Amino acid sequence: MHDDILLMAKRSHNFLMRRKDREVTDRKEIAAMIAGMDTIRIAMNAEDGPYIVPLSFGIEEVGDVFVFYMHSAISGRKIDLIGLSPSVGFELDSAKGLVAGNEACEFSMRYQSVIGTGIARVITDGKEKLHGMRKIMEHYTSRYDWDIPETVLSHTAIIRLDAVRISAKRY
Repeated sequence: MHDDILLMAKRSHNFLMRRKDREVTDRKEIAAMIAGMDTIRIAMNAEDGPYIVPLSFGIEEVGDVFVFYMHSAISGRKIDLIGLSPSVGFELDSAKGLVAGNEACEFSMRYQSVIGTGIARVITDGKEKLHGMRKIMEHYTSRYDWDIPETVLSHTAIIRLDAVRISAKRY
C-alpha cells in the first residue's frame, strides 16, 4: 500500500516557484542545504486543521528519493494522524543573516529553505528502526555506528518520510 500511495503522489505536478532566480534544483545542492539544517517540521492532516510539529531528523537518499527519519514517542497525536493519513507536508529552513535597508520594507533576510510533500509511516521492522535512529544520530554527530539498546528502540517510534515532491530556494 505504501508503494501505491508513493506512486500516485509522484504523478502529481511539481511545485511552482514564483522567484525562479532563488530556486535550487541541483540535488547535490539541496542535499548540502539539508545537511546544514537542524529541524524538520512536518504538517499532518487533522480534523480541526493542519497539525505541524518540529522534529530532529536524519536523512539519506534512496535512489532518487530523499528519505527523512524522525523519532517520536510511540503514541500520541502525531502517530495517530500519520496512521489516519500518511500524506504529509514538510519544511526545513535556516536563516543566514539580515539584509538591511534604508526603510522598513527594504529589509530582507538571507536564508535557505526546503519544502515538500511526502508519505510518512511508522517503521515497525527492528532493523529499519535501528537504521533510522542511526541516521538521526549521524545527522547531528557525523557518526553512524552508534550502539542503540533494544530497550530504547522498543520505546521509541521511528517515522520514515519519503519525499515525493521537494522544492528548495535560497537568498
